[in-house]
Amino acid sequence: MPIDNHELKTKIGKIEQRLNMVEKREQEDFIGIYSRLDNLEESLRKLENDIAAVHLNNQ
Repeated sequence: MPIDNHELKTKIGKIEQRLNMVEKREQEDFIGIYSRLDNLEESLRKLENDIAAVHLNNQ
């Protein structure tokens, strides 16, 4: 049974909506990953400074 033009446009619209939701979710995940990476880098800098301070105190 052939699909009429309106039904086809409706199905395409639903697929586009799902694709947009997936793209938005992926973008949010990407931003979250970079935020955590920034936090890890800051923690590493603090740890390096603490290690340097302990090293100086032990000399």
